[in-house]
Amino acid sequence: MTRPPESGHDEGTGRQPAPGLADGLWRRRSVGHGLGALALSEGTARVAQVVTLMVLARRLGADGMGVVGAAWSLYAIFLPWVQGAPELVGLREIGRRPKRLSIVGEISLVKVLLALAAVLFLLSFAWASYPPASPFARQIGLQAAVLLPVALAVGWAFRGLQQVEVHAALRAAQALALALVLVLLLDREPLLVPAVEFALYCLAACTGYGLLLWRARTTAEAPRVPWLLVARAPRVLRRHGLAVVAQGTAGVAAAVTWHGCVPVASFFLSGAEIGNLTAALRLLLVLNGSMLIGLQLFVPMLARSHERGSDAASGATARLAGYAIVAGGSTAALVGLAAEPICVLLFGKELGSGSAPLVSALAWGLLPASVGSVYSYTLVAARRDVAVSACMCAGAVFSLVVAPLAFAFVDGASALFFVPAAIALQTTGLAIYAHASGLIAWVSPSARWLWPGEIRRFMESR
Repeated sequence: MTRPPESGHDEGTGRQPAPGLADGLWRRRSVGHGLGALALSEGTARVAQVVTLMVLARRLGADGMGVVGAAWSLYAIFLPWVQGAPELVGLREIGRRPKRLSIVGEISLVKVLLALAAVLFLLSFAWASYPPASPFARQIGLQAAVLLPVALAVGWAFRGLQQVEVHAALRAAQALALALVLVLLLDREPLLVPAVEFALYCLAACTGYGLLLWRARTTAEAPRVPWLLVARAPRVLRRHGLAVVAQGTAGVAAAVTWHGCVPVASFFLSGAEIGNLTAALRLLLVLNGSMLIGLQLFVPMLARSHERGSDAASGATARLAGYAIVAGGSTAALVGLAAEPICVLLFGKELGSGSAPLVSALAWGLLPASVGSVYSYTLVAARRDVAVSACMCAGAVFSLVVAPLAFAFVDGASALFFVPAAIALQTTGLAIYAHASGLIAWVSPSARWLWPGEIRRFMESR
């Protein structure tokens, strides 16, 4: 990235750019600085999400959690198409060309088109699978509508610009608002949950666009709202479509690996048991999401390391994988061993006792998930999206094939063994491809990586 001249004048024109908030656009924050801001916001957001989960569990009960969970699992499977994949592609592009803010509008257009397709599919599925008066049909329909404001969110752009404070503030405020509204209003009506989410995502999308336009007001290229780019849709889809489809397929496969057990289990378990499974999954995904958000901060750095050569990319990937092993392994061990008191504290005695064994069984998927994310992000930074997609699909297919057999022939929480196994299969495939293709050379791990000074220098790398 080319910084503005030290004199403050625009090269070639001699014009003095206007000072103000836009000046911050050209200052890269270090990864360590971003992690500090993100840690504060993620801590706040995760606490708010846990409070939300506690409110849902205690006020809806196991059966109500089953209704919310069934709709949420289907919604979560499509979320990577609408949010994860386009935003990851956008992070990569902004990391390479930070001045080209028109990418924000292009990525938002792709997200909106994918959201419309996903909403139509989910509405058709609900109409074909359930009677119109079924609570599942209504819940799926309203939860699907949340994908539309999700597609308009632009907080990811601030992460790519390494202006993480804005993204952090938006995320924390949204999570706190959801928890507060549900604490005040939720009784025993599951439909209120997606209704509140829809309203808050709309507010967050408007706020994010306003802040991004304000910060970019002195740049040559300002982001545009998606509906102003409809005429350029074919060109935008040609430019980003393949990468988004490849990454979206990988994201959907990852979501199926985690969430696919819920629709399969609905053929074997009762509504209350589905509620227990939903509560366990929500807790594990709160923890997994925290690690993934932190790792995404390194995507721009990984993209730049690939531009510097294989040695730089190998070193960055190896260090990040080492930290992921420590973080993912310690979290998995802690949650797996202390599942009973954690679940009873969060969900109450009845739901907590039922979900604790499921949390213990699923927690061991956190370790391969964190390490696999490192390899996935470094392959994305090197534009190996199709390879990532293939590895993730292999794990998803394994999960879907083994799931009905596990629920049919294995009793209790042990039936969920296939979820961590499928995630480990995905991680193994990603690591083998990255090294066998010559993209990443093997770097021997060093105990020095865990020294505080070494960690700080790595976090402050640019």
